[in-house]
Amino acid sequence: MAESSSAPRKKRPARPEPLTTTDPTEIALEALSKDRPPPGAALALVLEQKRLVSWQVANERAAFMLRLCGAVVAAAALLVFAAMVWSASQSKALVIEPFSVPPDLAANGLTGQVVASRLLDRMADIQGKAQSVRAPNSFARAWDGGIEVQIPSTGVTLGELMRVLRDWLGQDRHISGEVVRTPAGLSIAVRTGEGAAVVIEGREAEIQGLLLKAGEAAFGQVEPYRYAVYLRSEKRWPESQAVLQSLVKQGTASDKGWGHVGLGALARGMGDEPLALAHYRAGVAAAPWQYLPWLNLSHSQTLLGDLDAARVSIRNAQQRLNRRGEVRQGMLESERISAKSQRAMLEGDFMTARNGWAELVTDKHYGPAVGVATSRLGWAYLELHEVQAAKRAQLTYAKADQYQDTLEEVGVRLALAEDDLQGVFDIADRTAERVKTVPATNAVRRCAIEPFAALAMARLGDLPGAQARVNATPEDCYDALIIRGRIAALAGDRAGSDRWFGRAVARAPSVPFAQTAWADVRLARGDQSGALKQAEAAHRLAPRFADPLKLIGDVRLARGDAKGAVKAYQQAAERAPRWGGLYLAWGEALARQGRMDEAQKTWRAASGMDLSAADRTRLTGLMARL
Repeated sequence: MAESSSAPRKKRPARPEPLTTTDPTEIALEALSKDRPPPGAALALVLEQKRLVSWQVANERAAFMLRLCGAVVAAAALLVFAAMVWSASQSKALVIEPFSVPPDLAANGLTGQVVASRLLDRMADIQGKAQSVRAPNSFARAWDGGIEVQIPSTGVTLGELMRVLRDWLGQDRHISGEVVRTPAGLSIAVRTGEGAAVVIEGREAEIQGLLLKAGEAAFGQVEPYRYAVYLRSEKRWPESQAVLQSLVKQGTASDKGWGHVGLGALARGMGDEPLALAHYRAGVAAAPWQYLPWLNLSHSQTLLGDLDAARVSIRNAQQRLNRRGEVRQGMLESERISAKSQRAMLEGDFMTARNGWAELVTDKHYGPAVGVATSRLGWAYLELHEVQAAKRAQLTYAKADQYQDTLEEVGVRLALAEDDLQGVFDIADRTAERVKTVPATNAVRRCAIEPFAALAMARLGDLPGAQARVNATPEDCYDALIIRGRIAALAGDRAGSDRWFGRAVARAPSVPFAQTAWADVRLARGDQSGALKQAEAAHRLAPRFADPLKLIGDVRLARGDAKGAVKAYQQAAERAPRWGGLYLAWGEALARQGRMDEAQKTWRAASGMDLSAADRTRLTGLMARL
């Protein structure tokens, strides 16, 4: 049977669906909804619509970006303006405006701008010489340290806008004036907005001197306290005193506080420390939030031997360092370190004090007081029993006359530590001689020099002379009371010694030095219980003070408690790490425990430290027996 074949049938094209509308847009949308390409004109319409939509989106985006940029620019402008307004409201500049001058002077170069510039130069010079902790912007209606000459310009510039804002919102001080001819020559009137103008008159040939006087007068009106400081630096004491007294009588509470600080400094310079003390107390009463009255009060109390009160005052100074922004910004950290170091000295924390004074010695902001810091550094080293380091610090400023009182206050202690008794007498003689020309030296001489000279006499064996000399010192001076107790002990007067030490403790019950000296004296006379009692009391008052801990170790060692002595010596060494005498005793305590290798190591360490002649002889003997 033959196979049959047939050709495949062709598929008939689908008939186009009938249109439901004649609108090309609706035709296109209907086709797209059924996944079919739009026919003819509808397709062209869709493509054109797509292109138009794309352009519209792009246009909208560009418009949005333009609006956004405009908003950013407007916000930036608003921020700039707000910053200008804030800056203007905080402005406390001293603005010196061009003076009015005769045309012929201006033609010869002495224009109003030149006159203003000369005044500026003079005021800037005075400001530089008026060294003060007080911040310029702490004054009522004062400036922030900036002095400028204002020159008007035409047109509205940012500078002009800023000037308008400062005049409207700020606290700028404006100095203006004029130079006029008089029958006798020239008259310069200076106006600062405080009362009547200051008028300086003289011959035309003296114009430069007249301008200097005008600048000085203007500075005195806008910065009276700093002007008084400047006058004091120029040794124009009556003028300085008059300015300060005016501040105390007529100034604000803040001005009164600073005025008493200045009057206290003048009183100290004249050798009247009690009057200085009274002014500092008055300053504290007038402005208890201020730092400097408390600080100077502490210094005065220390100098007069009232260490307990001095410790309270320095603590109050620390708490008020910049309570109302009255301390110069560049001095803040220096003053913080200074107050901390001074307090550490009163509390027996001599490592902290040493570190602080060492930092201030290299502090450019501490200014002339770096000499005092250097001497205090020597004192701290001395209390740490590092005699050579103390001597190096002293020698740094040995020839600086303005620091002689501070240097000799430390120098007399250093001479005693080196057993240089003639050196003690030499310092005492120099101090007594200088009192004749520098009365301020007298307070240092009576309380900080003469008691040590009396002790040197006692060490030389002149006990009657020593007692007569120390009896001439103030009985309310803490160091003098301690030395009276030591001299009485050297004279064999135990009851008198205890009486003087008891008075010293009562004079300053919160500081540890009288108890420490009393423990030393009692141990020397064999009163171990009494010595331990006073040393432990001193340690409770000043846990960072090495001397009481060494005395506790000495008592324990004398009682046969070598283990307890070693513990006390170790603690003392943490507080005075280069005390040769301490390491010598520490080695002995180790040796008594049979720890000879450790003892030898400790003595070798001691051999590289400062030792008295007696201690070095003792160390040589100990090392020879090993």
